[in-house]
Amino acid sequence: MKTLVIPVTYDCNLHCPWCTEKNTHTIKGAITQNHIDTILNHIKNNKNTYGTITFQGGEPLLYPEIIQHFTEEITKLQPHTQYQLYTNATQLTFSTLELIYRHKINI
Repeated sequence: MKTLVIPVTYDCNLHCPWCTEKNTHTIKGAITQNHIDTILNHIKNNKNTYGTITFQGGEPLLYPEIIQHFTEEITKLQPHTQYQLYTNATQLTFSTLELIYRHKINI
């Protein structure tokens, strides 16, 4: 099975040299609803192709509601999907930790 990488945002609350050199801060805001719908339709039309979904950015935890939406919708389509999250962990809150725990998201 393959891994699908979803860039939740290119925004970041830090300015680390690696990302700054890669110009990841040039696109502002979260992934659009149109992109979210396109990704979910792609997963629906390619069931069981992706065993792992990886959320990254920028800092994906700037938009935890998007991660929650994706994990809820993808789990309906593919209950055994595994999730990964690339984060600098500065945005962890009790509610995001609950989300991470509930959906068994690997950090």
